[in-house]
Amino acid sequence: MTDPNQPVTDLNHRDSQVLITKLQIAVAIMVPLFGAVSTWQASQAAAALQSLQADLQQVRQETERKQKFAERIQSQLENLAGGNSAKARIALASLYTLAREEDDKSILFTIAIVSDNPAMKSTVADLVLEDTTASEDLKKKIKAKLGKILTAASETDRPSTIEGERPKDVAVEKRLLEHLTRQQETFSGWIYLGKAKKGSSILEDKSVLTSTIPSGAQNQTVKTITSVNLRNSSPTARGLGAINGVLATGIVVRVDELKRSEINASYEAIWARVTAPKVAK
Repeated sequence: MTDPNQPVTDLNHRDSQVLITKLQIAVAIMVPLFGAVSTWQASQAAAALQSLQADLQQVRQETERKQKFAERIQSQLENLAGGNSAKARIALASLYTLAREEDDKSILFTIAIVSDNPAMKSTVADLVLEDTTASEDLKKKIKAKLGKILTAASETDRPSTIEGERPKDVAVEKRLLEHLTRQQETFSGWIYLGKAKKGSSILEDKSVLTSTIPSGAQNQTVKTITSVNLRNSSPTARGLGAINGVLATGIVVRVDELKRSEINASYEAIWARVTAPKVAK
């Protein structure tokens, strides 16, 4: 019990000593803790800096690789763009072999496929067909480019008899897109079946093995008798749908929907939305 006669100054001194002791204990506990936090933060910052440096190094190496490959293409431009088909083929094949990344292969494909040199087109098609390491992403990019070329060719040369379905001077593009379409697990789209006189069910100018227009019955199938474009939509007033594949001769597809499109006063084009599983090679 506190002595009431004890001076107040003695009490204040004792309380102060207790407070100081408690603070010293708290500081002794907290200083190592804050030191640990500071050390952890420093290690995290060091790790982040190291990761950033690694990313920058990777970007630098990729930039240098692309620059070197661009220089290789530049060194072969005379052969690639020249009139000597043999030299063009050799130069393209050599560059494709040196292409370590698929972006490089995509660049070479674009250079060759948009050229006016049939030898270049044929060579790059063969290279892609023989490339067992090509990823699905690369194939997707190539398919998109081929589809645009074939779509443009058919839309700019489209007589009323739908001869636009057989574009000119794109045999290589069709062959390659046909092969890539075969490799898909499944495919669907719209194909031109043929034409028919208005009011008639007899097919003319056929692309499938049937004499009459399919009835549209469930699970009805047709078999192609020629190479036919696979489009992403049926014809509209704006034109034909974009080409996203090519079906080879002998492909069996299921007819999901039919649509007629007027050609002239006498004829209609018959279109079908079709689906097919992957075709065995």
